[in-house]
Amino acid sequence: MKDSKRVVILITVHQPTFTPLEEISLRQCFEVLGHYPIKLVCPEGMDTSAYRAVIPQIEVDHIPPHWQSSYANFTLMKIEPFLYRRYAQYEYVLFYELDAFVFRDDLAAWCDRGLDYIGAPWFEGMVAAKENAAVHGVGNGGFSLRKVSAMLRGRLSKRLWLRLLATEARQKPLQALRRFIVDLPRIAFGRDTTINYQRGEDSFWGLVVNRHLPWFKVASFDEARQFSFETLPRRLYKLNGERLPFGCHAWTRYDLEFFRPHIEACGYNLDGLVPRSTFHTLEKVG
Repeated sequence: MKDSKRVVILITVHQPTFTPLEEISLRQCFEVLGHYPIKLVCPEGMDTSAYRAVIPQIEVDHIPPHWQSSYANFTLMKIEPFLYRRYAQYEYVLFYELDAFVFRDDLAAWCDRGLDYIGAPWFEGMVAAKENAAVHGVGNGGFSLRKVSAMLRGRLSKRLWLRLLATEARQKPLQALRRFIVDLPRIAFGRDTTINYQRGEDSFWGLVVNRHLPWFKVASFDEARQFSFETLPRRLYKLNGERLPFGCHAWTRYDLEFFRPHIEACGYNLDGLVPRSTFHTLEKVG
């Protein structure tokens, strides 16, 4: 197995079944990256037989259902230390949700760059970005490479905790005061602090952490567009000299017709397949 302790691929799922388009994403992950460790991360008690029917050798990591019981908790799972401590034996984790697609194996080369966080580029307007939208940053968690030690160091940083607490104090002073009082004993006994972050975990890592922690290395726009596409894939494709990135995220959501010939060139037939009409809908488990 290639680079068995360098990087692990985490496919996070919360349902025992998947759509035909999600099956394509699953198959392609193993077709291209199957020589790396890959873990199917799902709630304890979830039936994984449908996944095993497609990928018999798939390794399953059952975690407490709480983490995937709602989208808010799923977001926290990618912020809090829990999952990064669980995979602390690896240098990097690649999050690969089942609306991602990988075109070729560039994974080791991206690990060699030494970045702490990389995902697809973002544009002003985010999911509703217009063709001429300005660059907003780099983020997107559904297909993202993260340095495990940097995730833990960033999340547990007292500087970051204080900065976020100060922001909270300006908006909700009493709530921030309660959090400060609760966290002081935690700090004294070496326990994890708490944070209040209401937006997506990808914006936490891609836009917030590096603003408060200068050492945290987020990919540049030019690096990110070679790593992954999400919104405005046609624009990014032109900027890349009509070369596809390492992978992409939400390819069925933003511009299926752009991705169609490239996905089908990998051996898949998309005729008659319809993407989900809603996204970020994580229903309760159990």
